[in-house]
Order: sequence, then C-alpha cells, then structure tokens
Amino acid sequence: ALELAHDRQTVHWVNPNTGVTYRVTPLSGFTQNGNKCREYMLYTSGDSGDESAHEKACLVSRGTWKPL
Repeated sequence: ALELAHDRQTVHWVNPNTGVTYRVTPLSGFTQNGNKCREYMLYTSGDSGDESAHEKACLVSRGTWKPL
C-alpha cells in the first residue's frame, strides 16, 4: 500500500486467520536520510474493537517499509 498507492488512496484487506480488517491510507511522501518515506493512516477493525493511528514509515529495501 505504501509503495504503490497514491496519496489518499485507501487499500484494505482482511487477515483470513484472525478476521481483522486493515485499511491503510497514504497521506504524503517525504525523504529522510535519502530514503523514500510516507505518512499514512492505519485503521484496524476486529473482535477487540476499532483502532486508528497516524504513522510514518520509510522504504529500507524493495517492498520493505520500516515504521518511524
């Protein structure tokens, strides 16, 4: 989602093992220490309730993002 989705394009999926629903909405991109980074909103919904968080992560290798 962070690598391919456009800003404000929500990507969602459900973990088939837990039934937890995830939604990630990238907000904006920036560079930190030469790495591509993005701010995003993360929403989760499951048996334990709903949660949301405003997060940031940077691309550390192809397809691998590390939360800040």
